[in-house]
Amino acid sequence: MLHTILKDSGRPVLEIDIDVLLRAQSEAQIVDALAKQTGYWPVFTALNSLNHLVDLASVGLIGQKAGLSSTLSDQLEHILTLVTSALRDVAATREKAIQHVLENERRERQQKEEEAQTRARIAKGVWWDPRMGYVAGGGVMAELACGDEPFTVADEDVDAHLDLSRAAKETGLSEKGGAGRNAVVRDVKDGQDIRVLPIVVLRNFKGGKEEITGVFAEWVARLIEVQVAHVIVVSDNRNHSRQLAKVLPTKPLNVIALYDADAATALKVVQQRLRETNTDITFMPEQEKLIGYLGGRASDLTFLIRKLRGGTSVEEAVEESITNGMSELRKNVFGDDADDVKSLPWTNEQAWVVLHALAKRDEVPYHDMLVDFPFKGDEAALRSMEQTDFIAIGTVNGRPSVIKPGKPIYRHVFERLASDAVFQANQDLALNTKRIQIAQDIIAACEQELKTLNELSRGSEMRTSWLRPWADRPTTRRIRYLLQKMRTAETTVESLDKKNSQLKAVLKKGDS
Repeated sequence: MLHTILKDSGRPVLEIDIDVLLRAQSEAQIVDALAKQTGYWPVFTALNSLNHLVDLASVGLIGQKAGLSSTLSDQLEHILTLVTSALRDVAATREKAIQHVLENERRERQQKEEEAQTRARIAKGVWWDPRMGYVAGGGVMAELACGDEPFTVADEDVDAHLDLSRAAKETGLSEKGGAGRNAVVRDVKDGQDIRVLPIVVLRNFKGGKEEITGVFAEWVARLIEVQVAHVIVVSDNRNHSRQLAKVLPTKPLNVIALYDADAATALKVVQQRLRETNTDITFMPEQEKLIGYLGGRASDLTFLIRKLRGGTSVEEAVEESITNGMSELRKNVFGDDADDVKSLPWTNEQAWVVLHALAKRDEVPYHDMLVDFPFKGDEAALRSMEQTDFIAIGTVNGRPSVIKPGKPIYRHVFERLASDAVFQANQDLALNTKRIQIAQDIIAACEQELKTLNELSRGSEMRTSWLRPWADRPTTRRIRYLLQKMRTAETTVESLDKKNSQLKAVLKKGDS
């Protein structure tokens, strides 16, 4: 879609794939990849490596760098600065070309207008060429001709003047139209006409190496601020736009969100792709329903089409997609081992609560999920889940509103994982253990505060007992509140303990 739009625009386009830079293994490869995509030449990566060695030797000899080498950010900024200069030259060239085209169009329209007025004057008999007087006769007769003075509007009658105006309008050259064209020319001169600007496309903009994405974010900001180029940033997650918003605090970003196609459109795409390879498959209603499980996610549909072309049935292909999704979530969301779990930006309890809720409903309220344990207002965990496509966060009026599965197929993956007795028992057991610990901490805190209140009550008992009954003491309401809170926490502990016993029985039984 983007390629089609860029092709129809007729404007020069510079495309930079950020993912290529992020996947590079060394600084030299990063610089070389950017140079190839932007046409920067020459690149002396070996010289920079030599300068780096000289700096290291200098540190060993004199205790400080010689300043010959440059950091990765400096090298990228140097390349992008030259690219900015080239883009500015391209914009200036296009501005001159558009000005030339508009000027030619203005002259052509002006000539047509004059010709139309001349034809109208001739038709009304009010047009006169001074040279015609010379053929009226010789001597005195020539002097008695109309003379050299041109006819004016005052010499015409009213009807002729109206016809001249009508003729001008028929050519499409009214005063209003001329003003509009002049406004376009002024816009080009002021650099406001977006047609003169080249297009810069940053593909696969994502979080990762800050020294790379940060440089490009600042570069994009400079291009926009000085109106050097029209910038389009393509990302697979809207959260990555926050980095751009930080460097452009005064300019709102125009965000165009692309969503998965509906089930009917997805089915048409599958049928069309199969016909292109002469694969004749007629889907039954049950199979069409299974294809709807995949939704309109292009990667999942491509996987299905490849399987169907290889002779796999729809049922087997969809089942394999769900199984792959389960394995993917177990590894990327819950972690394979303890080290993986520690490296995740969320806890297993948080992931399980979200998965379990979305296994029952298509979407859950965003803020309702944040209120209670295990999130307790931790939005960073949900944002991190969104970046990995585990969930998708819908917005209303620019604020988070609902949480949905990250992919259409995940709706059924969540159901399958939630119905896995062993997996569910493991996750519920860990979640209940954390809840028991929280409840026990509440009980301990209440007990400690009750001891303090009891000591305060004993110290003031002799002074206040005969004036104020026990029920009216200042600590009485607090004591009642703490006792009620302890009772609720104790009930929670007993209930969760009982559930944990049942869950341990499930784990003991296993898959048998």
